[in-house]
Amino acid sequence: MSYDDNNNSKESLSPRRKAESRLPSGFRVVHVPVPEAIFNHAKAQSYLSGLRFAVFVATVLKDSKPIEANRPQDPQPSSAPAQ
Repeated sequence: MSYDDNNNSKESLSPRRKAESRLPSGFRVVHVPVPEAIFNHAKAQSYLSGLRFAVFVATVLKDSKPIEANRPQDPQPSSAPAQ
């Protein structure tokens, strides 16, 4: 299969993998949208830790604990009138 029949370099799509072969047994995928600054911070920390990003994130999740109820809330938009 090629993207452009007029192009001499035929690029083929990768063969699809079976769903059961995508992950080892007992693994799950986490999709979490995060602000870019937090993502970049986590990437830097994984690099500084000498860990691949996936291993770093898995370690953070494994070491997680409940967050106290008095945690800071998400910033609220200012109620001051726009100038």
